[in-house]
Amino acid sequence: MGQCQLIYTLFVITIFSLGESYPDPNCPAPSDIAPCTCFREIVPPVGYNVYIYCEGTDTLDLKAMFYRLSSGPGFYRFRLTNTQITELPADMFGNVQFAGIEIFGTRSLRRVHSRALSGPVGHALNSLYINDSPVGDADGDYDLFKALAPAVNLRELTLINTSLTAIPANALHSASALHKVTITDNTRLTSLGSRALNLTGQLLSVNLRNNRIDNVSADAIRLVPTFAAELNVSGNPLNSRPLSADMFASIAKGSSVSLYTYGDGFQYVNRTVFEPYLSSSTHHTLYSDTDCADSPRGKPTMSTSPTVGYFARRGRAQSIRLLLKYAGIQFTDKRYAYPKDWQSEKFTLGLDFPNIPYYIDGDLKLTQSMAIMRYLGEKHGLSATADPQRAVQDMAEQQLQDVFEGLVAIMYGRGNGEAKPPAYITGTLDPQLDLLAKFLADKQWLTGDQLSYVDFLAYELLDKLRLYAPESVAKHPTIGQYLDRFEALPAIKAYMSSDEFLSWPAFGPTAKWGETDIRSLHSSPAQYTPFGSYSLKAQGLSSNMTIAVT
Repeated sequence: MGQCQLIYTLFVITIFSLGESYPDPNCPAPSDIAPCTCFREIVPPVGYNVYIYCEGTDTLDLKAMFYRLSSGPGFYRFRLTNTQITELPADMFGNVQFAGIEIFGTRSLRRVHSRALSGPVGHALNSLYINDSPVGDADGDYDLFKALAPAVNLRELTLINTSLTAIPANALHSASALHKVTITDNTRLTSLGSRALNLTGQLLSVNLRNNRIDNVSADAIRLVPTFAAELNVSGNPLNSRPLSADMFASIAKGSSVSLYTYGDGFQYVNRTVFEPYLSSSTHHTLYSDTDCADSPRGKPTMSTSPTVGYFARRGRAQSIRLLLKYAGIQFTDKRYAYPKDWQSEKFTLGLDFPNIPYYIDGDLKLTQSMAIMRYLGEKHGLSATADPQRAVQDMAEQQLQDVFEGLVAIMYGRGNGEAKPPAYITGTLDPQLDLLAKFLADKQWLTGDQLSYVDFLAYELLDKLRLYAPESVAKHPTIGQYLDRFEALPAIKAYMSSDEFLSWPAFGPTAKWGETDIRSLHSSPAQYTPFGSYSLKAQGLSSNMTIAVT
């Protein structure tokens, strides 16, 4: 393997959780916050969390609303999803405090005043999350990063799918308490300025996946772990100014750092930068689909990517494919056209329990779809790390499995030969969808505000059900909106519009539905559009086909 050491282990870091609560706060009077809403959640044994949500399309004057509220005890979380608001003004929160602020889907929000977080809220704020909002670069008095100056206790910052083009020099210099920075899927973001993420505190996790960064200042990032940390630059064209070895100089002896460089545009990983990092500790890990330079001429000595093996259909493997694409992982999508092709290889791959789907990554060889999904979720930061979120995640996973296995039983067994027995639709599926819609409610994702591996399971199941029983799914706008949000994720949207995406068949040839009936209803399958904005692609299948997904 030359000078690169590949270890297929992820050091899972529990970085920060907004698990605190305030003594006994009450919701404000509805008239004081209308059209926003409030609810109070019991957090035994210490008290309550109070949430204020501002949603919908009504015109809002947030500054006036917060100034109507007394200072009182702080609130737990403020969530803004209103689609009409265009800016966050100066001194917006008055004397009101929040531990967490979440902003997503605010499609008109383009500016944040440099004093938006002035006042008590700045000191109280622990987490700021902005997603799917066109907040842009500095413009006069409006500057998102200057707005963060009062947030001296900020532990976690998330910026996803914004209109930012650069993280400027010294962008977060005042946020010395930051432990986790997630800046992903920003399609206009091209550069990191000097000391942009070079902090004096304990920065443990920097995720810069799937931006368009091609210019990183030598001193842009500084990791200072005492145990474990991770840096993810996957999916960026880092070719005009690659990463500097300087950013690893502050790594403490005995710590562990995982570096992810999948699909990042490197022709080779620069030996002079990464060899000292790798050789300084056996705990350091480099995850890459590029080659390690083994000579001044850059002769490649290593190249590897995982393999997913399954039949040439969606089945139980589609969630795995979606998750890997979202994570920016190059993998080989090995699709068996016929059972005999799989049988000829089944006992030759070194699998402990030969079955499909399988996942092979070097010496790691896994079967059982749920085991694969859990592993990938933890490896790529798509899994809850602490209770109660972890318990909710496990519950959601098992509920989704119950629904899926019930559908599979109809496809391959029960139902007196009917593909869509009415007793199953009205007596089982409809109540299951009612419960899922109620559970999803106004959450961004199944377990809350952070995408997890169960959302990839949920999307694949609900999308199949949208095709199988469209009238049942259509009763629940919440489910439709959830599916739309998932499909709008930039990496997912790109994958679904590519020739690599397998949109049909859903099940195997012996299933009562999901292999031939849609094709029989449409003379040209490519004209049929069952999956929102992308089209069904006719699949030309050949025996034992292998597709390299980049």
